[in-house]
Amino acid sequence: MADINLIHDFAVKWVDKFKDQQINYIELVDHYMADDCAALGFKMDCGLAFGRMYDKAVYDSIALDKIIDDVTDISLLGSAIYSRWRYFNHWAYDGAEILAQNNRAWFILALSRLAFLSGEDPFIFQGKLKKICIISNNICYGPIPVPSDEVEQRITINEQGRVWFSGYNFGHTDGKYEKARSKNFKIEKASANKLLNAVSNYFGNEYMEVFATDIGNWIMELTNTEGAIYKFRGSLCADFSYEGTDLSDLVRDTVGMGDLYVFDGNCKPDVINGIALDYHRVTKMKTNKLSENAAWSL
Repeated sequence: MADINLIHDFAVKWVDKFKDQQINYIELVDHYMADDCAALGFKMDCGLAFGRMYDKAVYDSIALDKIIDDVTDISLLGSAIYSRWRYFNHWAYDGAEILAQNNRAWFILALSRLAFLSGEDPFIFQGKLKKICIISNNICYGPIPVPSDEVEQRITINEQGRVWFSGYNFGHTDGKYEKARSKNFKIEKASANKLLNAVSNYFGNEYMEVFATDIGNWIMELTNTEGAIYKFRGSLCADFSYEGTDLSDLVRDTVGMGDLYVFDGNCKPDVINGIALDYHRVTKMKTNKLSENAAWSL
């Protein structure tokens, strides 16, 4: 079997690819994954060995989820991944089927388990959080944004309270966004630490990942004090809550920017603090008719 560190790097790399909602299916079904699997010594046996032990889990993500914690054989799991890839590369009616949510889920489960078996779990944050970087992109299927539409935001917050923010418009060049605004500022160190503690505690445990089609996405890198980087990603509709506090709102409130996309895309640039109703009634006695005028103001 190949070096355990190489297997770990392989698993982490391909989990990230399968989580990427913007990836082209060709990158998943072309020879790249096969080359990696072959180099690591995994065998393509059409899933026969894995299927004999775990039945439908060889292709069904729900069945795999039920038994995944029982899988401990790295070679067996690696060969199952290689064989499942081969189906979409060679046998599937349309290779793009690999992008279906249930198929993505199978690969993410299998590869995540492979990463765990070959090293520390790279998808659970460990250590003391030093810096958080979030890239939120609201591009989805549908009408193409106009050049002046803001489509991506990048924000970095460190333990000292330093904040770096940049907003990017769709721009005039296909695939290349244009920086439209940016600002660097400082917040209270205590506020920054409260935010970082909430994020590190939440992502330091298993959590429900949200992946959806026809919606934007977010990518986050968490850097601990030892310099280790943990990478997370998901769809821009995540509802993360820590001790009753919504994490997206916590980020917005902490840095004082209500228009941030963060994890849920639910930016709130305008907040309604109150509604006032002015009502005036006029009675015309001569005609014995009643007319009413109402004025609403926000």
